[in-house]
Amino acid sequence: MGRHIMPLLSPRSLSDLIRGIRSSEKKNLPEFISKAIGEVKKEIAEQSHAVKAEALLKLVYLWMLGYDMSWANFHVVEVMAMPKFAHKRIGFFSAAHSFTQNTEVLLLTTNLFKKDFFSVNPLVVGMALNCLSNICNADLAADCISDVVGLLDHGHPYVRKRATIALFQLFVKYPDGLRPAFPKLREKLEDSDPAVVSSAVNVVCELARRNPKNYLPLAPTFFRLLTEPANNWQLIKVIKLLASLTPHEPRLAKKLVQPITNLITSSKALSVVYECVRTVSIGMRHIKKVVKVCADKLSDFIQHADQNIKYLGLLSLHDLSEDYPELVNDHRDTILDCLDDNDITIQRRALDLVDRMVDQNSLVEVVRLLVEHIIANDGEFRSELISRVVKLCSEGNYARVQDFEWYVAELCDLAHFRDIGRSNGEAIAAQLVEVMLRVPDVREFAVEKMESLVMDPSLSRTADADSSMPVIEAAAWICGEYSEFVGDKVARAQDFLEKRLHSVAPSVQATMLCSAFKLYAAAKKQEDNGDGVVATSEEDPVLADTDDALASFLGDSTPAAAATKESLVSAEKSGLANLENLLKQCLSQYSGSSHSEVEEMSCMLLSILELVQSVSSSEREGLLQAPFSPTLKPINPKAQRKVVPLDGFDLDAEINSDALYDFMRDEEEPQVSIEEAAAASHQEGSEEVGKRKKKEKKEKKEKKTKKKKDLDAYYIGGKKSAEADEGAVAVAEGLEGMEASFGVRKPKKKVYKIVEEEEPTGGATGSGDEKDEISKKLDIDLSKPLDGTERLPTLEQYRATGASKSAKADAADDGEKVVKKKKKKVKAAAAEEAQPDLLGGVLGGEEGGAGVEKAVKKTKKKAKAAEGDGEAAAKPKKKSTKKKQAAEGTIENLLDL
Repeated sequence: MGRHIMPLLSPRSLSDLIRGIRSSEKKNLPEFISKAIGEVKKEIAEQSHAVKAEALLKLVYLWMLGYDMSWANFHVVEVMAMPKFAHKRIGFFSAAHSFTQNTEVLLLTTNLFKKDFFSVNPLVVGMALNCLSNICNADLAADCISDVVGLLDHGHPYVRKRATIALFQLFVKYPDGLRPAFPKLREKLEDSDPAVVSSAVNVVCELARRNPKNYLPLAPTFFRLLTEPANNWQLIKVIKLLASLTPHEPRLAKKLVQPITNLITSSKALSVVYECVRTVSIGMRHIKKVVKVCADKLSDFIQHADQNIKYLGLLSLHDLSEDYPELVNDHRDTILDCLDDNDITIQRRALDLVDRMVDQNSLVEVVRLLVEHIIANDGEFRSELISRVVKLCSEGNYARVQDFEWYVAELCDLAHFRDIGRSNGEAIAAQLVEVMLRVPDVREFAVEKMESLVMDPSLSRTADADSSMPVIEAAAWICGEYSEFVGDKVARAQDFLEKRLHSVAPSVQATMLCSAFKLYAAAKKQEDNGDGVVATSEEDPVLADTDDALASFLGDSTPAAAATKESLVSAEKSGLANLENLLKQCLSQYSGSSHSEVEEMSCMLLSILELVQSVSSSEREGLLQAPFSPTLKPINPKAQRKVVPLDGFDLDAEINSDALYDFMRDEEEPQVSIEEAAAASHQEGSEEVGKRKKKEKKEKKEKKTKKKKDLDAYYIGGKKSAEADEGAVAVAEGLEGMEASFGVRKPKKKVYKIVEEEEPTGGATGSGDEKDEISKKLDIDLSKPLDGTERLPTLEQYRATGASKSAKADAADDGEKVVKKKKKKVKAAAAEEAQPDLLGGVLGGEEGGAGVEKAVKKTKKKAKAAEGDGEAAAKPKKKSTKKKQAAEGTIENLLDL
């Protein structure tokens, strides 16, 4: 216990306070802090400058821990006014960290800053400049900007450097001072001291970042700084500024070719080289010579061991490759090696560059390399690789794909990967359907692949079955839609119903039932036409070879071969009958499914099947083919916009909502006698209250939900949700599965006819981001010459300007508004008149806290007296002017101190 109390007995230093806080337990810490703050309050009121400064230093430390110190703002000003440098430094340090633009005692610091600006100690001047740049507001910046500009000609380089840096914050708070002060700032770019030049370069670069075009006349100066030897940080700033100027002056880009090339090839500082490359990517892309030099240098960046430098190299190469895609092929192996990097950000940047190296000739090889990385990686990056393969192949209306059979095979192989996510499963399914719709020549090959894909048990047995369900659904739909390419339709339909229907998700069951029925309809049509359910030997050369082998084995016995064929046909007919019974059984079973889509599809197909069985063979063909006869054609997703709505037709309006409400309200209730109602009222009384409360709660919740739907564009089910969710995809969990083995496929030289989509015209364009508030303030044209009114204000001019503006505003007002303003101004004048006494206490005119207390009482007394003089001050204009002049006189007296 003693060690916790000991620091409280005499915490005379900051070290004692820190040790006490660290040694205190958590439960005793609040008590310790409370006692420490109480002791600080006592110490900060003492007359000793050393004790007061040390107490303020401890208070700043407590403020850094989150405790309030606004109550000590006046004491901060006291310490700032102390003559000793060690104490003054603590005061300026405390003000720079704890003061804000709305701190009330900022008015008292104006004179302190002006006094310290003319100190013989350069460290004091620099300390005051640093504090001013941290706490200044608009009034303080206007009061002090003339003095700060004057310090630009100070004899000590340190002061000139600190004044140059402080000007930026003054310009931000007081933009009107930028034009008159800019010539002096421009002179500092020619200063003899390198530190001052670097400071001026930093300030100008920050100003030019808002609007570079205003600083275009400085291009010759900065070009000279670029060619002269200097430190790397200054060189980086100069290169940044010149990069921002090149889009506004094309001739500057040509001028920069030689110095930029020299820096790229000779500089050992990678930061300088990167800025040069960035300059080329911003405004010098049209100069191919320097772009080539940058690309060669970026190869060293990409191969660098530092991950940050490697990332910057990939990023810069991506920017340059927008206009020169061939640059990526020069670094192809290096970029592909980055796909194996452990850093996911580098992998993604390398993946972005892969898009630039792909064309018709290299698509197959690049996809093969990406597939190898898909096998080697897992998780989120595997999903990105798969989506990138689909994008590379489908981009530009399949402009890069030469062999669609190869593409369909690649899609089928990608579907076998695990951890691909449902979004990629849906993308693969959409590509399969789109290729089938738009490339008729590939349908026969694709249907064969889809049959094996649907029947592959690994897709539904893997833990990642959720992502494979869209692919299975698309494959089943393709087999049914293009059933003419299915070999054994009966066997395939039976496989769908017996082996796959029960193992797929309900969303796929409806599609699979429909596909099985389409296969049955195609087989039934072949039977009615006498074509046979399966292919004959004349149609299939494989069957012809089988028939020849069978005839040779039987001794060329034609009757035996004919008998074999008859037995096959008989078996086919019996298989079709079995399929019909199996289909009817499955449809009957799933007609009672709990999923509405499966139930609706089953009932519809069951009705058609029963109708087919009840009609003759001549009527059966049209009945079976009618629902499936139209050939589907690709339709652009945005084609609906071309449909012109009817006049006066509102899709969002409710249909007969009032009529339905009136019908429900006017519905007759069952008639009961008075005796029955009286007997039941007592029994149902408590239940009625509960029901009413529950109903009110439900209605309140529904109203809140409806409001959210209408206002929130991203609320599921809201009015705008369809637009907000456009293009969004679901992200599925990564699950286990089986990997497919890939071989190198060589594309076939074949010309495919792709059915074009109809693209709608028009579309909204988005607007760019608006400039921020600081950009608007500092967007000042510096090329125009200064007129007579644009001068840096002295404090007298600034105050006089404010007084004249106030007088004009007062003349425009009348009545009660004028009276309130006059009261406020007289009150402020009285407070300012008392400020010399307050500041006198700070500077030591009064003794310690007693002088401050006396000055505060004097201020309150004058303010109270000012309230009674408000009415009289508002009446005569001449008297008002005299009082304003008197108020200005008191402020001048304050400054004279």
